Amino acid sequence: MKKIMKRLLSAVIMLITALTMCAVPVSAATIKLNKTSVDLPVGYQTTVKVSGTKKKVKWYSSDSTVIKVSVSGNTAKVVGKKTGTAYLYAKVSNKTLKCKFTVKKAFITTSKSSVTVDKGDTSKVTLNVKGSHSLGFSNSNKSVCSVSFGEWVGDSIRLTIKGKKAGTSVIKVYAKGYPSSTAKTIKVTVNGNNNEYYEDDDSTVLYFDGTNWYVIEYETELVSVDDDNTDSASVSSSKTEEVIEIVNKKRAAAGLSSLESDDKLNKAAAERAKEISRSFSHTRPDGSSCFSILKEYDVSYWTVGENIAYGSSTPSDVMEMWMNSAGHKSNIMSSSFTRIGVGHYVDSSGTHYWVQIFAG
Repeated sequence: MKKIMKRLLSAVIMLITALTMCAVPVSAATIKLNKTSVDLPVGYQTTVKVSGTKKKVKWYSSDSTVIKVSVSGNTAKVVGKKTGTAYLYAKVSNKTLKCKFTVKKAFITTSKSSVTVDKGDTSKVTLNVKGSHSLGFSNSNKSVCSVSFGEWVGDSIRLTIKGKKAGTSVIKVYAKGYPSSTAKTIKVTVNGNNNEYYEDDDSTVLYFDGTNWYVIEYETELVSVDDDNTDSASVSSSKTEEVIEIVNKKRAAAGLSSLESDDKLNKAAAERAKEISRSFSHTRPDGSSCFSILKEYDVSYWTVGENIAYGSSTPSDVMEMWMNSAGHKSNIMSSSFTRIGVGHYVDSSGTHYWVQIFAG
């Protein structure tokens, strides 16, 4: 009996020892910051927190002129005050944590760091800007390309780069007043030729036939107007009538009704043809919309559209360009339009300008 008890006691001791050896150790929580490096625009705010401890945190910065710190327990709110670099420190017991702050007027990122475009074509680059929306740019070779800004959408803006001649250029975009610290660089390469159509989001199409460039544009608007005024303009009748004939043949082939040639629209289109020889745009030389001309010619309408082009010398050629562009073709083939006017103008250099105005 004593032997049995000794054996049982030995087994219990071995079991207790085994359980002790298999116990899983529990490690202490790691004390850390949620951020260790922050890019912060002037005037912007961010939050830094200490986790892994319930002990009191002492906060301080290396440069209070660069960042302003507001403290609440284990959380610090930091605001960028002026450009520079500063460190935020968090001291817990005998441990000190730090976060680096780089403060600038703006932080700019680009959707592309380099673009390649054909002569006469455009490329668009989206800029995302954290900080100041007052931007400037430099162009190392203005003869190679031109640069223009679009409209802001939140913190994003679109940059349009247009090829002017074969070559290379470097575009730098920056927050005004801070060209060195905020600049982003875009390398531009412009090719000399292509032989295709190109269409961009701004309703512009460029076409190269192997020898010459042609540019065409379209615009459509749905409005309701009924204004009174009159004016007159000359009309190049033979070629403009031929354009209307081609339009109605295209529409008939698609089962659409013909468009009626409208005298007032013809006069308005003829005037617009002269205008686009000075400023090739759907915005008139006086800064108003292209459709404002319809008031001058006593045109009433609910729906209206405009196609413009230059470079092509014949009705068949300009119609071919318009029909090979989805946007221009949609105006020509729209069932919403019932009337059309066409304008044609040749400037002193022999360049041909064309305008179609549609109304319904």
